Amino acid sequence: MRLDGITTLNMQNAQRMRGAKLQADLLQAQTELSTGRHADVALTLGQGLSRNFNWRAQISAYTQQIDVNKVAATRASLTQNGLEQLKGIANTLISTLAGARTAQNGQQLARQAATTAYDAMQQVLGSSFDGQNLFAGVNVTGKALNAYQGGPGVLAVDTAFQAAFGMVPSDATAASITPSDLTNYLRTSFRQEFQDPSWSANWSDAAAGNVKARLEGGIMIDSSSNANAPGIRQLVEATVVIMHAAQGQINSSAFGALTDEAMTLAAQGIAGIGEEQARVGIAQQEIKASSERISRKSDLLKAHVQETEGVDNYEAAMRVNQLMTQLETSYAVTAKISRLSLVNYI
Repeated sequence: MRLDGITTLNMQNAQRMRGAKLQADLLQAQTELSTGRHADVALTLGQGLSRNFNWRAQISAYTQQIDVNKVAATRASLTQNGLEQLKGIANTLISTLAGARTAQNGQQLARQAATTAYDAMQQVLGSSFDGQNLFAGVNVTGKALNAYQGGPGVLAVDTAFQAAFGMVPSDATAASITPSDLTNYLRTSFRQEFQDPSWSANWSDAAAGNVKARLEGGIMIDSSSNANAPGIRQLVEATVVIMHAAQGQINSSAFGALTDEAMTLAAQGIAGIGEEQARVGIAQQEIKASSERISRKSDLLKAHVQETEGVDNYEAAMRVNQLMTQLETSYAVTAKISRLSLVNYI
């Protein structure tokens, strides 16, 4: 006759095996509760696993595209801020020139205002984003606007002035220049200094093309501006014309014509910069719309993934509690069995 089937050792082993099974089940339940997913997704999904892999790959691609959009949106926002600052600089210049036009020391006031405006523009146009010069176009390491003093532009405009009048602006004989002659010079040989090829040779290293971003579907979008924009060139020209010619030597009538020309250029610059802002604004709307579309697509796929891979958190918590109770009971039973002995009944 066999009695080993009901020995306390066998009973203990059976309880230990049951406890080990409960521990494994509890670990799985705790994992599902903490992650919100089935512990063994492959076992749960079976043939649907490859479909979920594709969903997750698409979600990752959407996430990367949204990151690209965020960079483009930030670039556009910084560009808008810079353009708005340039408009503010232009408005301040116009206001100061209007007062300086009839002031006793008008040429000095105008020259100081133009110098301040140029330095402020150089600072704005020299701003950077993500290690790239924001207003330098695709030439991301180039200077959007060169310095005036000591720069090649000063020599170029002085040479043009001397070619037109036979003197430099600081010469006392510049007082003989008539308003009409000065205006003609400003609108011909001087203006050519702010057009290509002189502009890129003397004033700016900015490239004509802007850094572009690739939106969904491979669409390329331009969300920035650069110093080659007509409005920015006109604003630079408006400041240089004063720094260049208003050196205290031209007569009051010529100075009046000079300030009129500078204010006109600044006003045209404001209009041109406004056009740049409108263009960048359209790009901002396209970026925003693209991000919203992608987010909706991503959210839909995430919902599908959650539906197929996710677990009910309430059910998972209940299962954890039940398994813990069963495991505690198993431990208690095992402990009692281990204390069983015939000696206690003899």
